[in-house]
Amino acid sequence: MKICLKLGCLIISFVIILLTSCNKEESKTETTNDTTITTKAVVQIIVENLSGVVQTKVNVDMFDKEISNYQTSTIIKSETTNSSGIATFDLESMVTNSPKTFYFGVFQQNGNSYELIGSKKVEGVKKGVEISTNLVLIN
Repeated sequence: MKICLKLGCLIISFVIILLTSCNKEESKTETTNDTTITTKAVVQIIVENLSGVVQTKVNVDMFDKEISNYQTSTIIKSETTNSSGIATFDLESMVTNSPKTFYFGVFQQNGNSYELIGSKKVEGVKKGVEISTNLVLIN
Protein backbone atom coordinates (compact mmCIF):
# COMPACT_ATOMS: atom_id res chain seq x y z
CA MET A 1 0.00 0.00 0.00
CA LYS A 2 2.83 2.43 0.87
CA ILE A 3 4.55 1.58 -2.41
CA CYS A 4 1.37 2.39 -4.38
CA LEU A 5 0.98 5.67 -2.49
CA LYS A 6 4.61 6.66 -3.14
CA LEU A 7 4.32 5.59 -6.77
CA GLY A 8 1.08 7.60 -7.14
CA CYS A 9 2.69 10.69 -5.59
CA LEU A 10 5.69 10.28 -7.88
CA ILE A 11 3.48 10.02 -10.97
CA ILE A 12 1.38 13.04 -9.94
CA SER A 13 4.56 15.07 -9.27
CA PHE A 14 5.95 14.05 -12.66
CA VAL A 15 2.72 15.08 -14.44
CA ILE A 16 2.64 18.45 -12.63
CA ILE A 17 6.27 19.16 -13.52
CA LEU A 18 5.66 18.10 -17.11
CA LEU A 19 2.59 20.32 -17.47
CA THR A 20 4.15 23.38 -15.88
CA SER A 21 7.35 23.11 -17.91
CA CYS A 22 5.53 22.97 -21.25
CA ASN A 23 5.21 26.42 -22.75
CA LYS A 24 3.05 27.00 -25.78
CA GLU A 25 4.23 29.97 -27.82
CA GLU A 26 1.39 32.14 -28.97
CA SER A 27 1.39 35.02 -31.37
CA LYS A 28 0.88 38.33 -29.63
CA THR A 29 -1.30 41.13 -30.84
CA GLU A 30 -0.85 44.58 -29.39
CA THR A 31 -2.93 47.55 -30.43
CA THR A 32 -2.09 51.20 -29.88
CA ASN A 33 -3.93 54.24 -31.28
CA ASP A 34 -3.57 53.49 -35.00
CA THR A 35 -0.98 50.72 -34.99
CA THR A 36 -1.59 46.98 -34.71
CA ILE A 37 1.35 44.65 -34.19
CA THR A 38 1.12 40.88 -34.84
CA THR A 39 3.58 38.21 -36.03
CA LYS A 40 4.79 39.01 -39.59
CA ALA A 41 7.38 41.25 -41.21
CA VAL A 42 4.77 43.39 -42.95
CA VAL A 43 3.83 47.06 -42.97
CA GLN A 44 0.35 47.96 -44.18
CA ILE A 45 -0.28 51.60 -45.07
CA ILE A 46 -3.96 52.54 -45.24
CA VAL A 47 -4.28 55.65 -47.42
CA GLU A 48 -7.21 58.00 -46.71
CA ASN A 49 -8.17 61.51 -47.73
CA LEU A 50 -8.99 64.23 -45.17
CA SER A 51 -12.60 62.99 -45.01
CA GLY A 52 -11.46 59.49 -44.03
CA VAL A 53 -12.34 57.89 -47.37
CA VAL A 54 -9.84 55.20 -48.40
CA GLN A 55 -7.96 55.89 -51.62
CA THR A 56 -7.44 53.15 -54.21
CA LYS A 57 -4.72 52.81 -56.86
CA VAL A 58 -2.40 55.22 -55.02
CA ASN A 59 1.37 54.65 -55.20
CA VAL A 60 3.03 54.60 -51.78
CA ASP A 61 6.84 54.86 -51.68
CA MET A 62 9.08 53.58 -48.87
CA PHE A 63 12.34 55.24 -47.77
CA ASP A 64 14.96 54.59 -45.10
CA LYS A 65 15.58 58.33 -44.58
CA GLU A 66 13.23 61.18 -43.70
CA ILE A 67 11.47 62.61 -46.70
CA SER A 68 10.89 66.26 -47.48
CA ASN A 69 8.27 68.10 -49.48
CA TYR A 70 9.91 67.00 -52.70
CA GLN A 71 11.09 63.51 -53.61
CA THR A 72 14.86 63.62 -53.07
CA SER A 73 15.64 60.32 -51.33
CA THR A 74 16.02 56.97 -53.05
CA ILE A 75 12.85 54.87 -53.08
CA ILE A 76 13.50 51.47 -51.48
CA LYS A 77 10.17 49.93 -52.35
CA SER A 78 6.87 51.05 -53.87
CA GLU A 79 3.40 49.51 -53.60
CA THR A 80 -0.05 50.49 -54.87
CA THR A 81 -3.14 50.59 -52.66
CA ASN A 82 -5.75 47.90 -53.28
CA SER A 83 -9.55 48.27 -53.36
CA SER A 84 -9.51 48.69 -49.56
CA GLY A 85 -6.97 51.52 -49.75
CA ILE A 86 -4.17 49.36 -48.33
CA ALA A 87 -0.59 49.24 -49.64
CA THR A 88 1.08 46.11 -48.23
CA PHE A 89 4.87 46.06 -47.88
CA ASP A 90 6.35 42.58 -47.28
CA LEU A 91 9.66 43.38 -45.59
CA GLU A 92 10.72 39.95 -44.32
CA SER A 93 13.79 39.86 -46.57
CA MET A 94 14.73 43.47 -45.74
CA VAL A 95 14.69 43.52 -41.93
CA THR A 96 16.34 41.71 -39.03
CA ASN A 97 15.45 41.27 -35.37
CA SER A 98 16.68 44.82 -34.68
CA PRO A 99 13.95 47.46 -35.03
CA LYS A 100 14.23 49.83 -37.98
CA THR A 101 12.43 53.01 -38.95
CA PHE A 102 10.97 53.53 -42.41
CA TYR A 103 9.26 56.52 -43.98
CA PHE A 104 6.32 56.18 -46.35
CA GLY A 105 5.19 58.88 -48.73
CA VAL A 106 2.67 59.65 -51.43
CA PHE A 107 3.75 62.12 -54.09
CA GLN A 108 1.80 64.01 -56.72
CA GLN A 109 3.41 65.16 -59.93
CA ASN A 110 3.65 68.95 -60.11
CA GLY A 111 5.21 69.94 -63.43
CA ASN A 112 8.65 68.35 -63.62
CA SER A 113 8.81 67.52 -59.91
CA TYR A 114 6.88 65.49 -57.37
CA GLU A 115 5.25 67.11 -54.35
CA LEU A 116 4.68 65.22 -51.08
CA ILE A 117 0.93 65.04 -50.30
CA GLY A 118 1.07 62.56 -47.41
CA SER A 119 3.68 60.82 -45.28
CA LYS A 120 4.03 58.49 -42.32
CA LYS A 121 7.01 57.54 -40.16
CA VAL A 122 6.84 53.90 -39.00
CA GLU A 123 9.15 52.79 -36.20
CA GLY A 124 9.87 49.34 -34.77
CA VAL A 125 9.83 47.39 -38.03
CA LYS A 126 11.56 44.03 -37.53
CA LYS A 127 11.14 40.32 -38.18
CA GLY A 128 8.06 38.90 -36.53
CA VAL A 129 6.15 42.19 -36.59
CA GLU A 130 3.15 43.33 -38.61
CA ILE A 131 2.28 47.02 -38.44
CA SER A 132 -0.85 48.60 -39.86
CA THR A 133 -1.19 52.38 -39.82
CA ASN A 134 -3.01 55.20 -41.61
CA LEU A 135 -1.53 57.79 -43.95
CA VAL A 136 -3.76 60.82 -44.57
CA LEU A 137 -3.41 62.73 -47.83
CA ILE A 138 -3.42 66.51 -47.45
CA ASN A 139 -4.34 67.18 -51.05
